[in-house]
Amino acid sequence: MIETPILIVGGGPVGLALAGDLGWRGRECLLVERTDGAIVQPRQDLVGIRTMEFCRRWGLVEAVETAPYNRDYPQDNVYVAGSLAEGWEIGRYKSPSMNEARPPPESPARRERCPQNMFDPILRDFARSHASVSLRYRHSFLGLRSERSDAAPSDPLALVDRVRGAASAAIPRPGWSETYSTFRPARISAVRTATLPWPLPEAGGEKVRKGGQTSPPLPAGRGLG
Repeated sequence: MIETPILIVGGGPVGLALAGDLGWRGRECLLVERTDGAIVQPRQDLVGIRTMEFCRRWGLVEAVETAPYNRDYPQDNVYVAGSLAEGWEIGRYKSPSMNEARPPPESPARRERCPQNMFDPILRDFARSHASVSLRYRHSFLGLRSERSDAAPSDPLALVDRVRGAASAAIPRPGWSETYSTFRPARISAVRTATLPWPLPEAGGEKVRKGGQTSPPLPAGRGLG
């Protein structure tokens, strides 16, 4: 059993970024991920402007810019009729290389071409740089028990459940239909995980890991629980 105030299930870009930001703020958290963290087929190709603004706050811009992606490679989008081998170009949207691109006027950051197999290790190392963050790979989340704090807050936090979206805020805005509820701080007192074999078997008996580009392996004995 594990005790933690914040549990993150899933170690993709969002989970790793959340763990890193919590650690950057000095908050204790636990992340569990059922795989070993290696990326066979990236599901993310670009790092958007807003995400790069977060990277700028965390001091990760240089790590993203020095990722092993050819920054002189043009980023043109080409539209082809027919097959790629025998077709013909019908349109092209020109886009500069990463070295030539400039930030837009509304932001100090620019989007970066840093696929997930390069971006995840950056976020993983950032999360691991904080002592308050625990990463457990090859662990599957099974369940938890949550206990309310004995000390009730003098001013319980108000939650706003907005009809137009799954968002919460303490201050209502005109035009929103809102309902209010209160809650008290809770601590996750028991988290059950199970260590998984790796590679994970597929339903047909084949292994999940196949050919393709993968992210760097995890350091031995760290975060593998």
